[in-house]
Amino acid sequence: MTIGSNNAGSAGVVAPARGVVSTFPVPGIGYSFINYHCGDSAAFDESGLANDTFGSCSGTSMAAPHISALGSMLRSINPRMSASQIKTYIRNAGNWALQPNSIYGHGMPDAGFAAIQVANATPNRLAPLFSLYSSGRLDYFYSAVPQMGSTAACGFLRPRVGGTAAQNFYTSVGTTISGYIAFPSAAAPACSGSQPRAQVWIFTTPRNPISGTNSLAPLYRLSWKCGDPATPPPAVCSSNPLHMDTTYTTDPAGIEAFEDVGYRLDGIEGYIYPKNIAQPAGSVRLMRKYNPARDDHAIFPQTLLNAITAEGYTQNSGSDWLGYVYVNTGIVPTIQ
Repeated sequence: MTIGSNNAGSAGVVAPARGVVSTFPVPGIGYSFINYHCGDSAAFDESGLANDTFGSCSGTSMAAPHISALGSMLRSINPRMSASQIKTYIRNAGNWALQPNSIYGHGMPDAGFAAIQVANATPNRLAPLFSLYSSGRLDYFYSAVPQMGSTAACGFLRPRVGGTAAQNFYTSVGTTISGYIAFPSAAAPACSGSQPRAQVWIFTTPRNPISGTNSLAPLYRLSWKCGDPATPPPAVCSSNPLHMDTTYTTDPAGIEAFEDVGYRLDGIEGYIYPKNIAQPAGSVRLMRKYNPARDDHAIFPQTLLNAITAEGYTQNSGSDWLGYVYVNTGIVPTIQ
């Protein structure tokens, strides 16, 4: 590599750093990376064709994303892993892991090996779907990502339309998870004081553990907030301008239906058993109901149908259920 550190240090790893291909601005619009031998021009581009918006660059700035992406991939398999655990898996996957040194550290990580090790250590690739509710925003929110749970508990969940953090706080609802007592947070302790809770477990990958022919269904998250386009705007926005709604679906038609009324697609939260298979042993339906007074959707296990209905979640937005999941009893479910 030509820029930055050439030595990993005994605790580090190495990654590709010479002639790494990336997107680049169109040449001639004021961007210059000549000093770093980076660019999409014929003089420096090692990626192939020049002036095609893809160029090459060398240095630690190009090496670091390889390791960051690997860390993200490992955390997607098991979202509850700590930073130190991720570092350990990455180091152990290096080709110098058995003999680390100050120059190469643990060497070049084998991403496939690291992913297999994390998957093997994650029973059934299940993760709790953290459940939270904000009385200030009148919104149920769910995520399998602990950092998203922390963001919600701290009052910083986007999208926001104003208000203080206290007005935007979310409180955990459901059952606690054995061995997981707090969301990760660099903020004040009071910010993450809501102990993580979940009502169900979902999968972190699309692989179906009980069928080699039927993939799991992606659980898409969509959101809408007061101030976004809507015809007409929900009445609740007049009395509570901080209100937002987070909803979930498992099919493209559902995405289109929500987007047609103003929701935006946030991404895939995880995976669940699809509706078109026989109900797996030990699973329950994941229900979806709408509360017209709050203008809010909730998803929950069928075992809580009466309790959620009593809260005013009585209407359907299309189908009233999304697929099959496992109820959270505090421990990782056993797949039968």
